[in-house]
Amino acid sequence: MNFNFIYQFYGLFLKRVLKQKISPIEKDPGELKFVYAFTGACFLVSFLMLYSNFYVDIAWGINLAVSFLTLLASFANVCAAALMYVVFKKVMQRK
Repeated sequence: MNFNFIYQFYGLFLKRVLKQKISPIEKDPGELKFVYAFTGACFLVSFLMLYSNFYVDIAWGINLAVSFLTLLASFANVCAAALMYVVFKKVMQRK
């Protein structure tokens, strides 16, 4: 979390302006593993589709969508795959 500038700014704002204490956010290690596996699987499927010349337009669409979501995660700190993991985990806990 040291390199997450938005988180650092938010913590500084809470401490200095609002005079509140914050507790560190604990991340589930399975979340990152899921994100990496999902991204890798999407890129692998896209590569195989491009390599076999099968639905090339859809393969480029998958490639561009995953690239855009990765860019969004790096700048806006919103990861769609991490949100999917949280939803899947909550659905599995209900059963």
